[in-house]
Amino acid sequence: MTIPQIQEVHVAIGERSDAELIKAANLLLGFSETSVRVTDGAKADMVLRQACQAFLDDDNFILGGCMLFPEHLFNPYPKYTVDIVNTYVPANMMLIQGSNSTSKSWLISILAYLEWWRDPAYTEVKMAAVNENHLKSTLMANIRNFHRVAALPILNCIDTDNYIGLKDGLPDMGIRGVLFPQGQESTGRIRGYRPKPIRKVKHPRFGMMSRTRFFGDEGQSWKAGPFKDFGSLQSSLNGPDPVKIVIAYNPDGLDKPVVEHAAPIQGWSMSDFGTLYQWKSKMGWDVIRLDGALSENVIARQIIYPGLQTYEGYLLFIRTGGDTSASYYCKARGWPPMKGAVNIIIQSDVPNNCRGEADFIGEITKWATVDCAYQGEDTTVITTGRYGLASGWTDQNGVQSIYVSHEDQKIRQAKHILQYDQQFEVANSEDPTALGFEIKRICENMGIKPEHVAIDATGVGFGTYSHLKKYWGPVVAIFWGHKATDLNVLSEDQLPASSLYGNIISEMWFTVRRWFEAGVIIISPLIATNPLFRELSTRRYNRVRGSLLQVEGKREYKARGNPSPDRADSFIQAPMLIRLVHPVLPGLHVESANVTTKDDGKKIDSLDLIPSYLAMGNQETTRYLN
Repeated sequence: MTIPQIQEVHVAIGERSDAELIKAANLLLGFSETSVRVTDGAKADMVLRQACQAFLDDDNFILGGCMLFPEHLFNPYPKYTVDIVNTYVPANMMLIQGSNSTSKSWLISILAYLEWWRDPAYTEVKMAAVNENHLKSTLMANIRNFHRVAALPILNCIDTDNYIGLKDGLPDMGIRGVLFPQGQESTGRIRGYRPKPIRKVKHPRFGMMSRTRFFGDEGQSWKAGPFKDFGSLQSSLNGPDPVKIVIAYNPDGLDKPVVEHAAPIQGWSMSDFGTLYQWKSKMGWDVIRLDGALSENVIARQIIYPGLQTYEGYLLFIRTGGDTSASYYCKARGWPPMKGAVNIIIQSDVPNNCRGEADFIGEITKWATVDCAYQGEDTTVITTGRYGLASGWTDQNGVQSIYVSHEDQKIRQAKHILQYDQQFEVANSEDPTALGFEIKRICENMGIKPEHVAIDATGVGFGTYSHLKKYWGPVVAIFWGHKATDLNVLSEDQLPASSLYGNIISEMWFTVRRWFEAGVIIISPLIATNPLFRELSTRRYNRVRGSLLQVEGKREYKARGNPSPDRADSFIQAPMLIRLVHPVLPGLHVESANVTTKDDGKKIDSLDLIPSYLAMGNQETTRYLN
């Protein structure tokens, strides 16, 4: 059966009247493609419970959760949910390492309740925290809420603020809270929780043994004691059936015991920052990392799943501490802060999350940027694209997103987008004139005007720039050795680039980064990711002269073993070109144009655009054109 089918069955259960139960059971039977139907409420309830039991006995916690809970309590679609469940099923020792707002506490509570529902008479579940408030008001409160709203409740139970279990069941079985005081090293609070041979009838999967489930939260605050106490449980590990230990935490320091237990076999390394999301630790734990940057809300730059990390929340960590701060690594990326972490301008996952096509509306500006080379190992690279208003975008997987207002998501809001369409190499030539003719030919064939072409005019590139300006038109020269300009990077900026960056190269690199953060850069899937994405995500920076940011020089970059970043050099000139020649800048919150339509899900065919002059502000543009 499918998730939508089981969700439909859940809705049909309603308030559990006989009529509703019968309708839900027959709906379920219909989805099972059987001709059997029920007409009795008690039999209908039995059919529904047997189906839920079958899902859980098959370790299908997704369908079991959908059967018991409404979607606002258990949403099976977010990547975090799918990844946690898929890791949980085969694991017996699991660490959930995550950033803020990734549903760690919520999902371990869901799994705890489903495990108990599956086998309530012989399942011992412990919910652990370091303070009583979090234990009772979060973990156990979640459990009690699930118990009370479950569509197929376990009946005849004891329900207190720290315990849920069967009234006539064994005292050890059920869901109980356990407190780990922060100051204690050795607790002794887990000893004695091993499975026991207490079943009266042999279970087809679990035999005569009971089951033990241990779920801990805020593991970053635990001392070493609890991990020592796990020894008595670990001696009972024999596959995932008898014992499971699951701990969720924010990785706020390498010195924390839980982070030490999560360390990969090769140890913690910044080289794994953009690629390591699931691994087996050297201490034997199955570890899953929930990265805030991979939240669907962050990727789409709008609320897809309420409660998860938002794009605005993600950016807040960057604005308040930068992307090298401890809070950024821990709370935004689910990674332990590391001393000596390099200052990378653009993180490796950022460009790939922006691959797709803008849905442009109205007039667009076609542009091209050129990084010149004539001989040697460097390569001439031309990058082309478009700039203009877009109503939304379609990502590389075909998923379409509509731009909406930050204040009211029912209001659609167009914004200016920089679309990268193509990037290709041009054969090197020792003749600047010949290269100029080739650039002119390519751009004219693509309908790109000379005033929308930028050329690196530093050094040998000056000859090609001079030829094109004299014999074609007002192409734009970018002199990479100059100081940062007095232009704004985004429309709402209160300071010019010259107040933030040490030189124009740093200004271009950080403009690209900030436009990525603002969600106004989209890269066509037609552009090869290698070597462009590697070049974009390996450039470093430092702070100079107080607070100014400065990108490492190309000589320093190449000295670290990197080839010449020709594709990145062409790429980063595009926002600079737009800032120099276009009257409208993109913005983070203040958009360049608004449209209001009914939120009826229909495709936008025409838009009544209302210009906003708040995005203007390039009065000094002409000063940099020549």
